[in-house]
Amino acid sequence: MENGNAKITTRDSWENLTFLSDKKNQISLDRKFTEAEFEKISRGLLPLDMDDKWFIFLENNILYLHRSWMGQCIYQVRFTAENNLYKASEVWVNRDAEQYKETNDKYDEKLLLFLIENLLLGNNTAFPIRVNDSKDYPKGAIQHSIAGTSYREIEIED
Repeated sequence: MENGNAKITTRDSWENLTFLSDKKNQISLDRKFTEAEFEKISRGLLPLDMDDKWFIFLENNILYLHRSWMGQCIYQVRFTAENNLYKASEVWVNRDAEQYKETNDKYDEKLLLFLIENLLLGNNTAFPIRVNDSKDYPKGAIQHSIAGTSYREIEIED
């Protein structure tokens, strides 16, 4: 799934957005992006139908990843240029339990990377699924509810 809109997605491309409050944790994103990759990231993602779960835009080198249905900001990534590469210098995840139920920072690091790699860059990386979740839910159910996608899955430890 790539941005179906030829225009660059901006904050004004979607309604009812809420942004991170003080209830947030800092996490890491251990990946540097080339200029070409950063150009793709900067285009963002505009949902085209109900299966598109994310609205994403870049503003002032900060990437905002919002759930499309309710508009909550789940991740915020500040990029800085470093030797022709862009690195995530500051990454935040929403920890307001009324907006986002996840509490595991390590899982969020993997999920955020999956979203950037697949939804923005068009790569084909595996969706991270916890071992216990893969036992409790039908294959693909969690991925569809979180990302609206059907990539292969890889089990990870909690």
